[in-house]
Amino acid sequence: PGAVTHLQYDDESSLDKIDSTIAAVVVEPIQAEGGVRIPNVGFIRALRERCDLAGALLVFDEVLTGFGRTGKMFALEHFAVVPDIIVMAKALGGGLPLGALCSRNDVLGTLSHDPPLGHITTFGGHPLSCAAGLASLNVIVREHLHERAATIGKEIVRSLLAMHAPEIAAVRGLGMIIGIEFRDSATAHRFVAATLARGVIVNWTLNADNVVRLAPVLTIATDEVNFAMIAMTKALDAIRC
Repeated sequence: PGAVTHLQYDDESSLDKIDSTIAAVVVEPIQAEGGVRIPNVGFIRALRERCDLAGALLVFDEVLTGFGRTGKMFALEHFAVVPDIIVMAKALGGGLPLGALCSRNDVLGTLSHDPPLGHITTFGGHPLSCAAGLASLNVIVREHLHERAATIGKEIVRSLLAMHAPEIAAVRGLGMIIGIEFRDSATAHRFVAATLARGVIVNWTLNADNVVRLAPVLTIATDEVNFAMIAMTKALDAIRC
């Protein structure tokens, strides 16, 4: 395999590094473990154009953002951009292990032989997981859970901003993926512990430990949202003592 080049996220000036030597660009349309980073629409569209110009495949990692999480069935819909490959998992299996990729026939045809079996996944094709995934997809579509995620996500963001907490530097969200950025990681860690003690499970992100990510189930009830917001408000009060 060749070298891997890391580009600055949401920075159009870094896209010049994508040239004819690059086989593919892999990107999360919304960074999850990176701290719930939501890029400008212009960046994702410029990325698509640059990949087309360089002849590179554009791969979207929608493992976390797919199937309604962001208020759309897929996060790519927020940018009106179609990648060459979409990688999917998590919600795809409806709670059971299932992974997949989706692409044009010509790309999948190539992956079937160059490299051989290049399209397979450890968690692909299990009958029980596939049945669960189909049942879950039917519920998401029938009950419009992606639209519900957009509505409830906005309410959660509004509630967080209304706290006017000086410890919080920013609140970012799209649908029901929400990031609470604290001014330092120590405060974020104390907030997590205090919230857990009040019966609500939260955690900071792997690659930005000053950001607490909220990603509740799309079927979360209104009273559960209210319970969580009260718990987080009390947690904030507790860490000030």
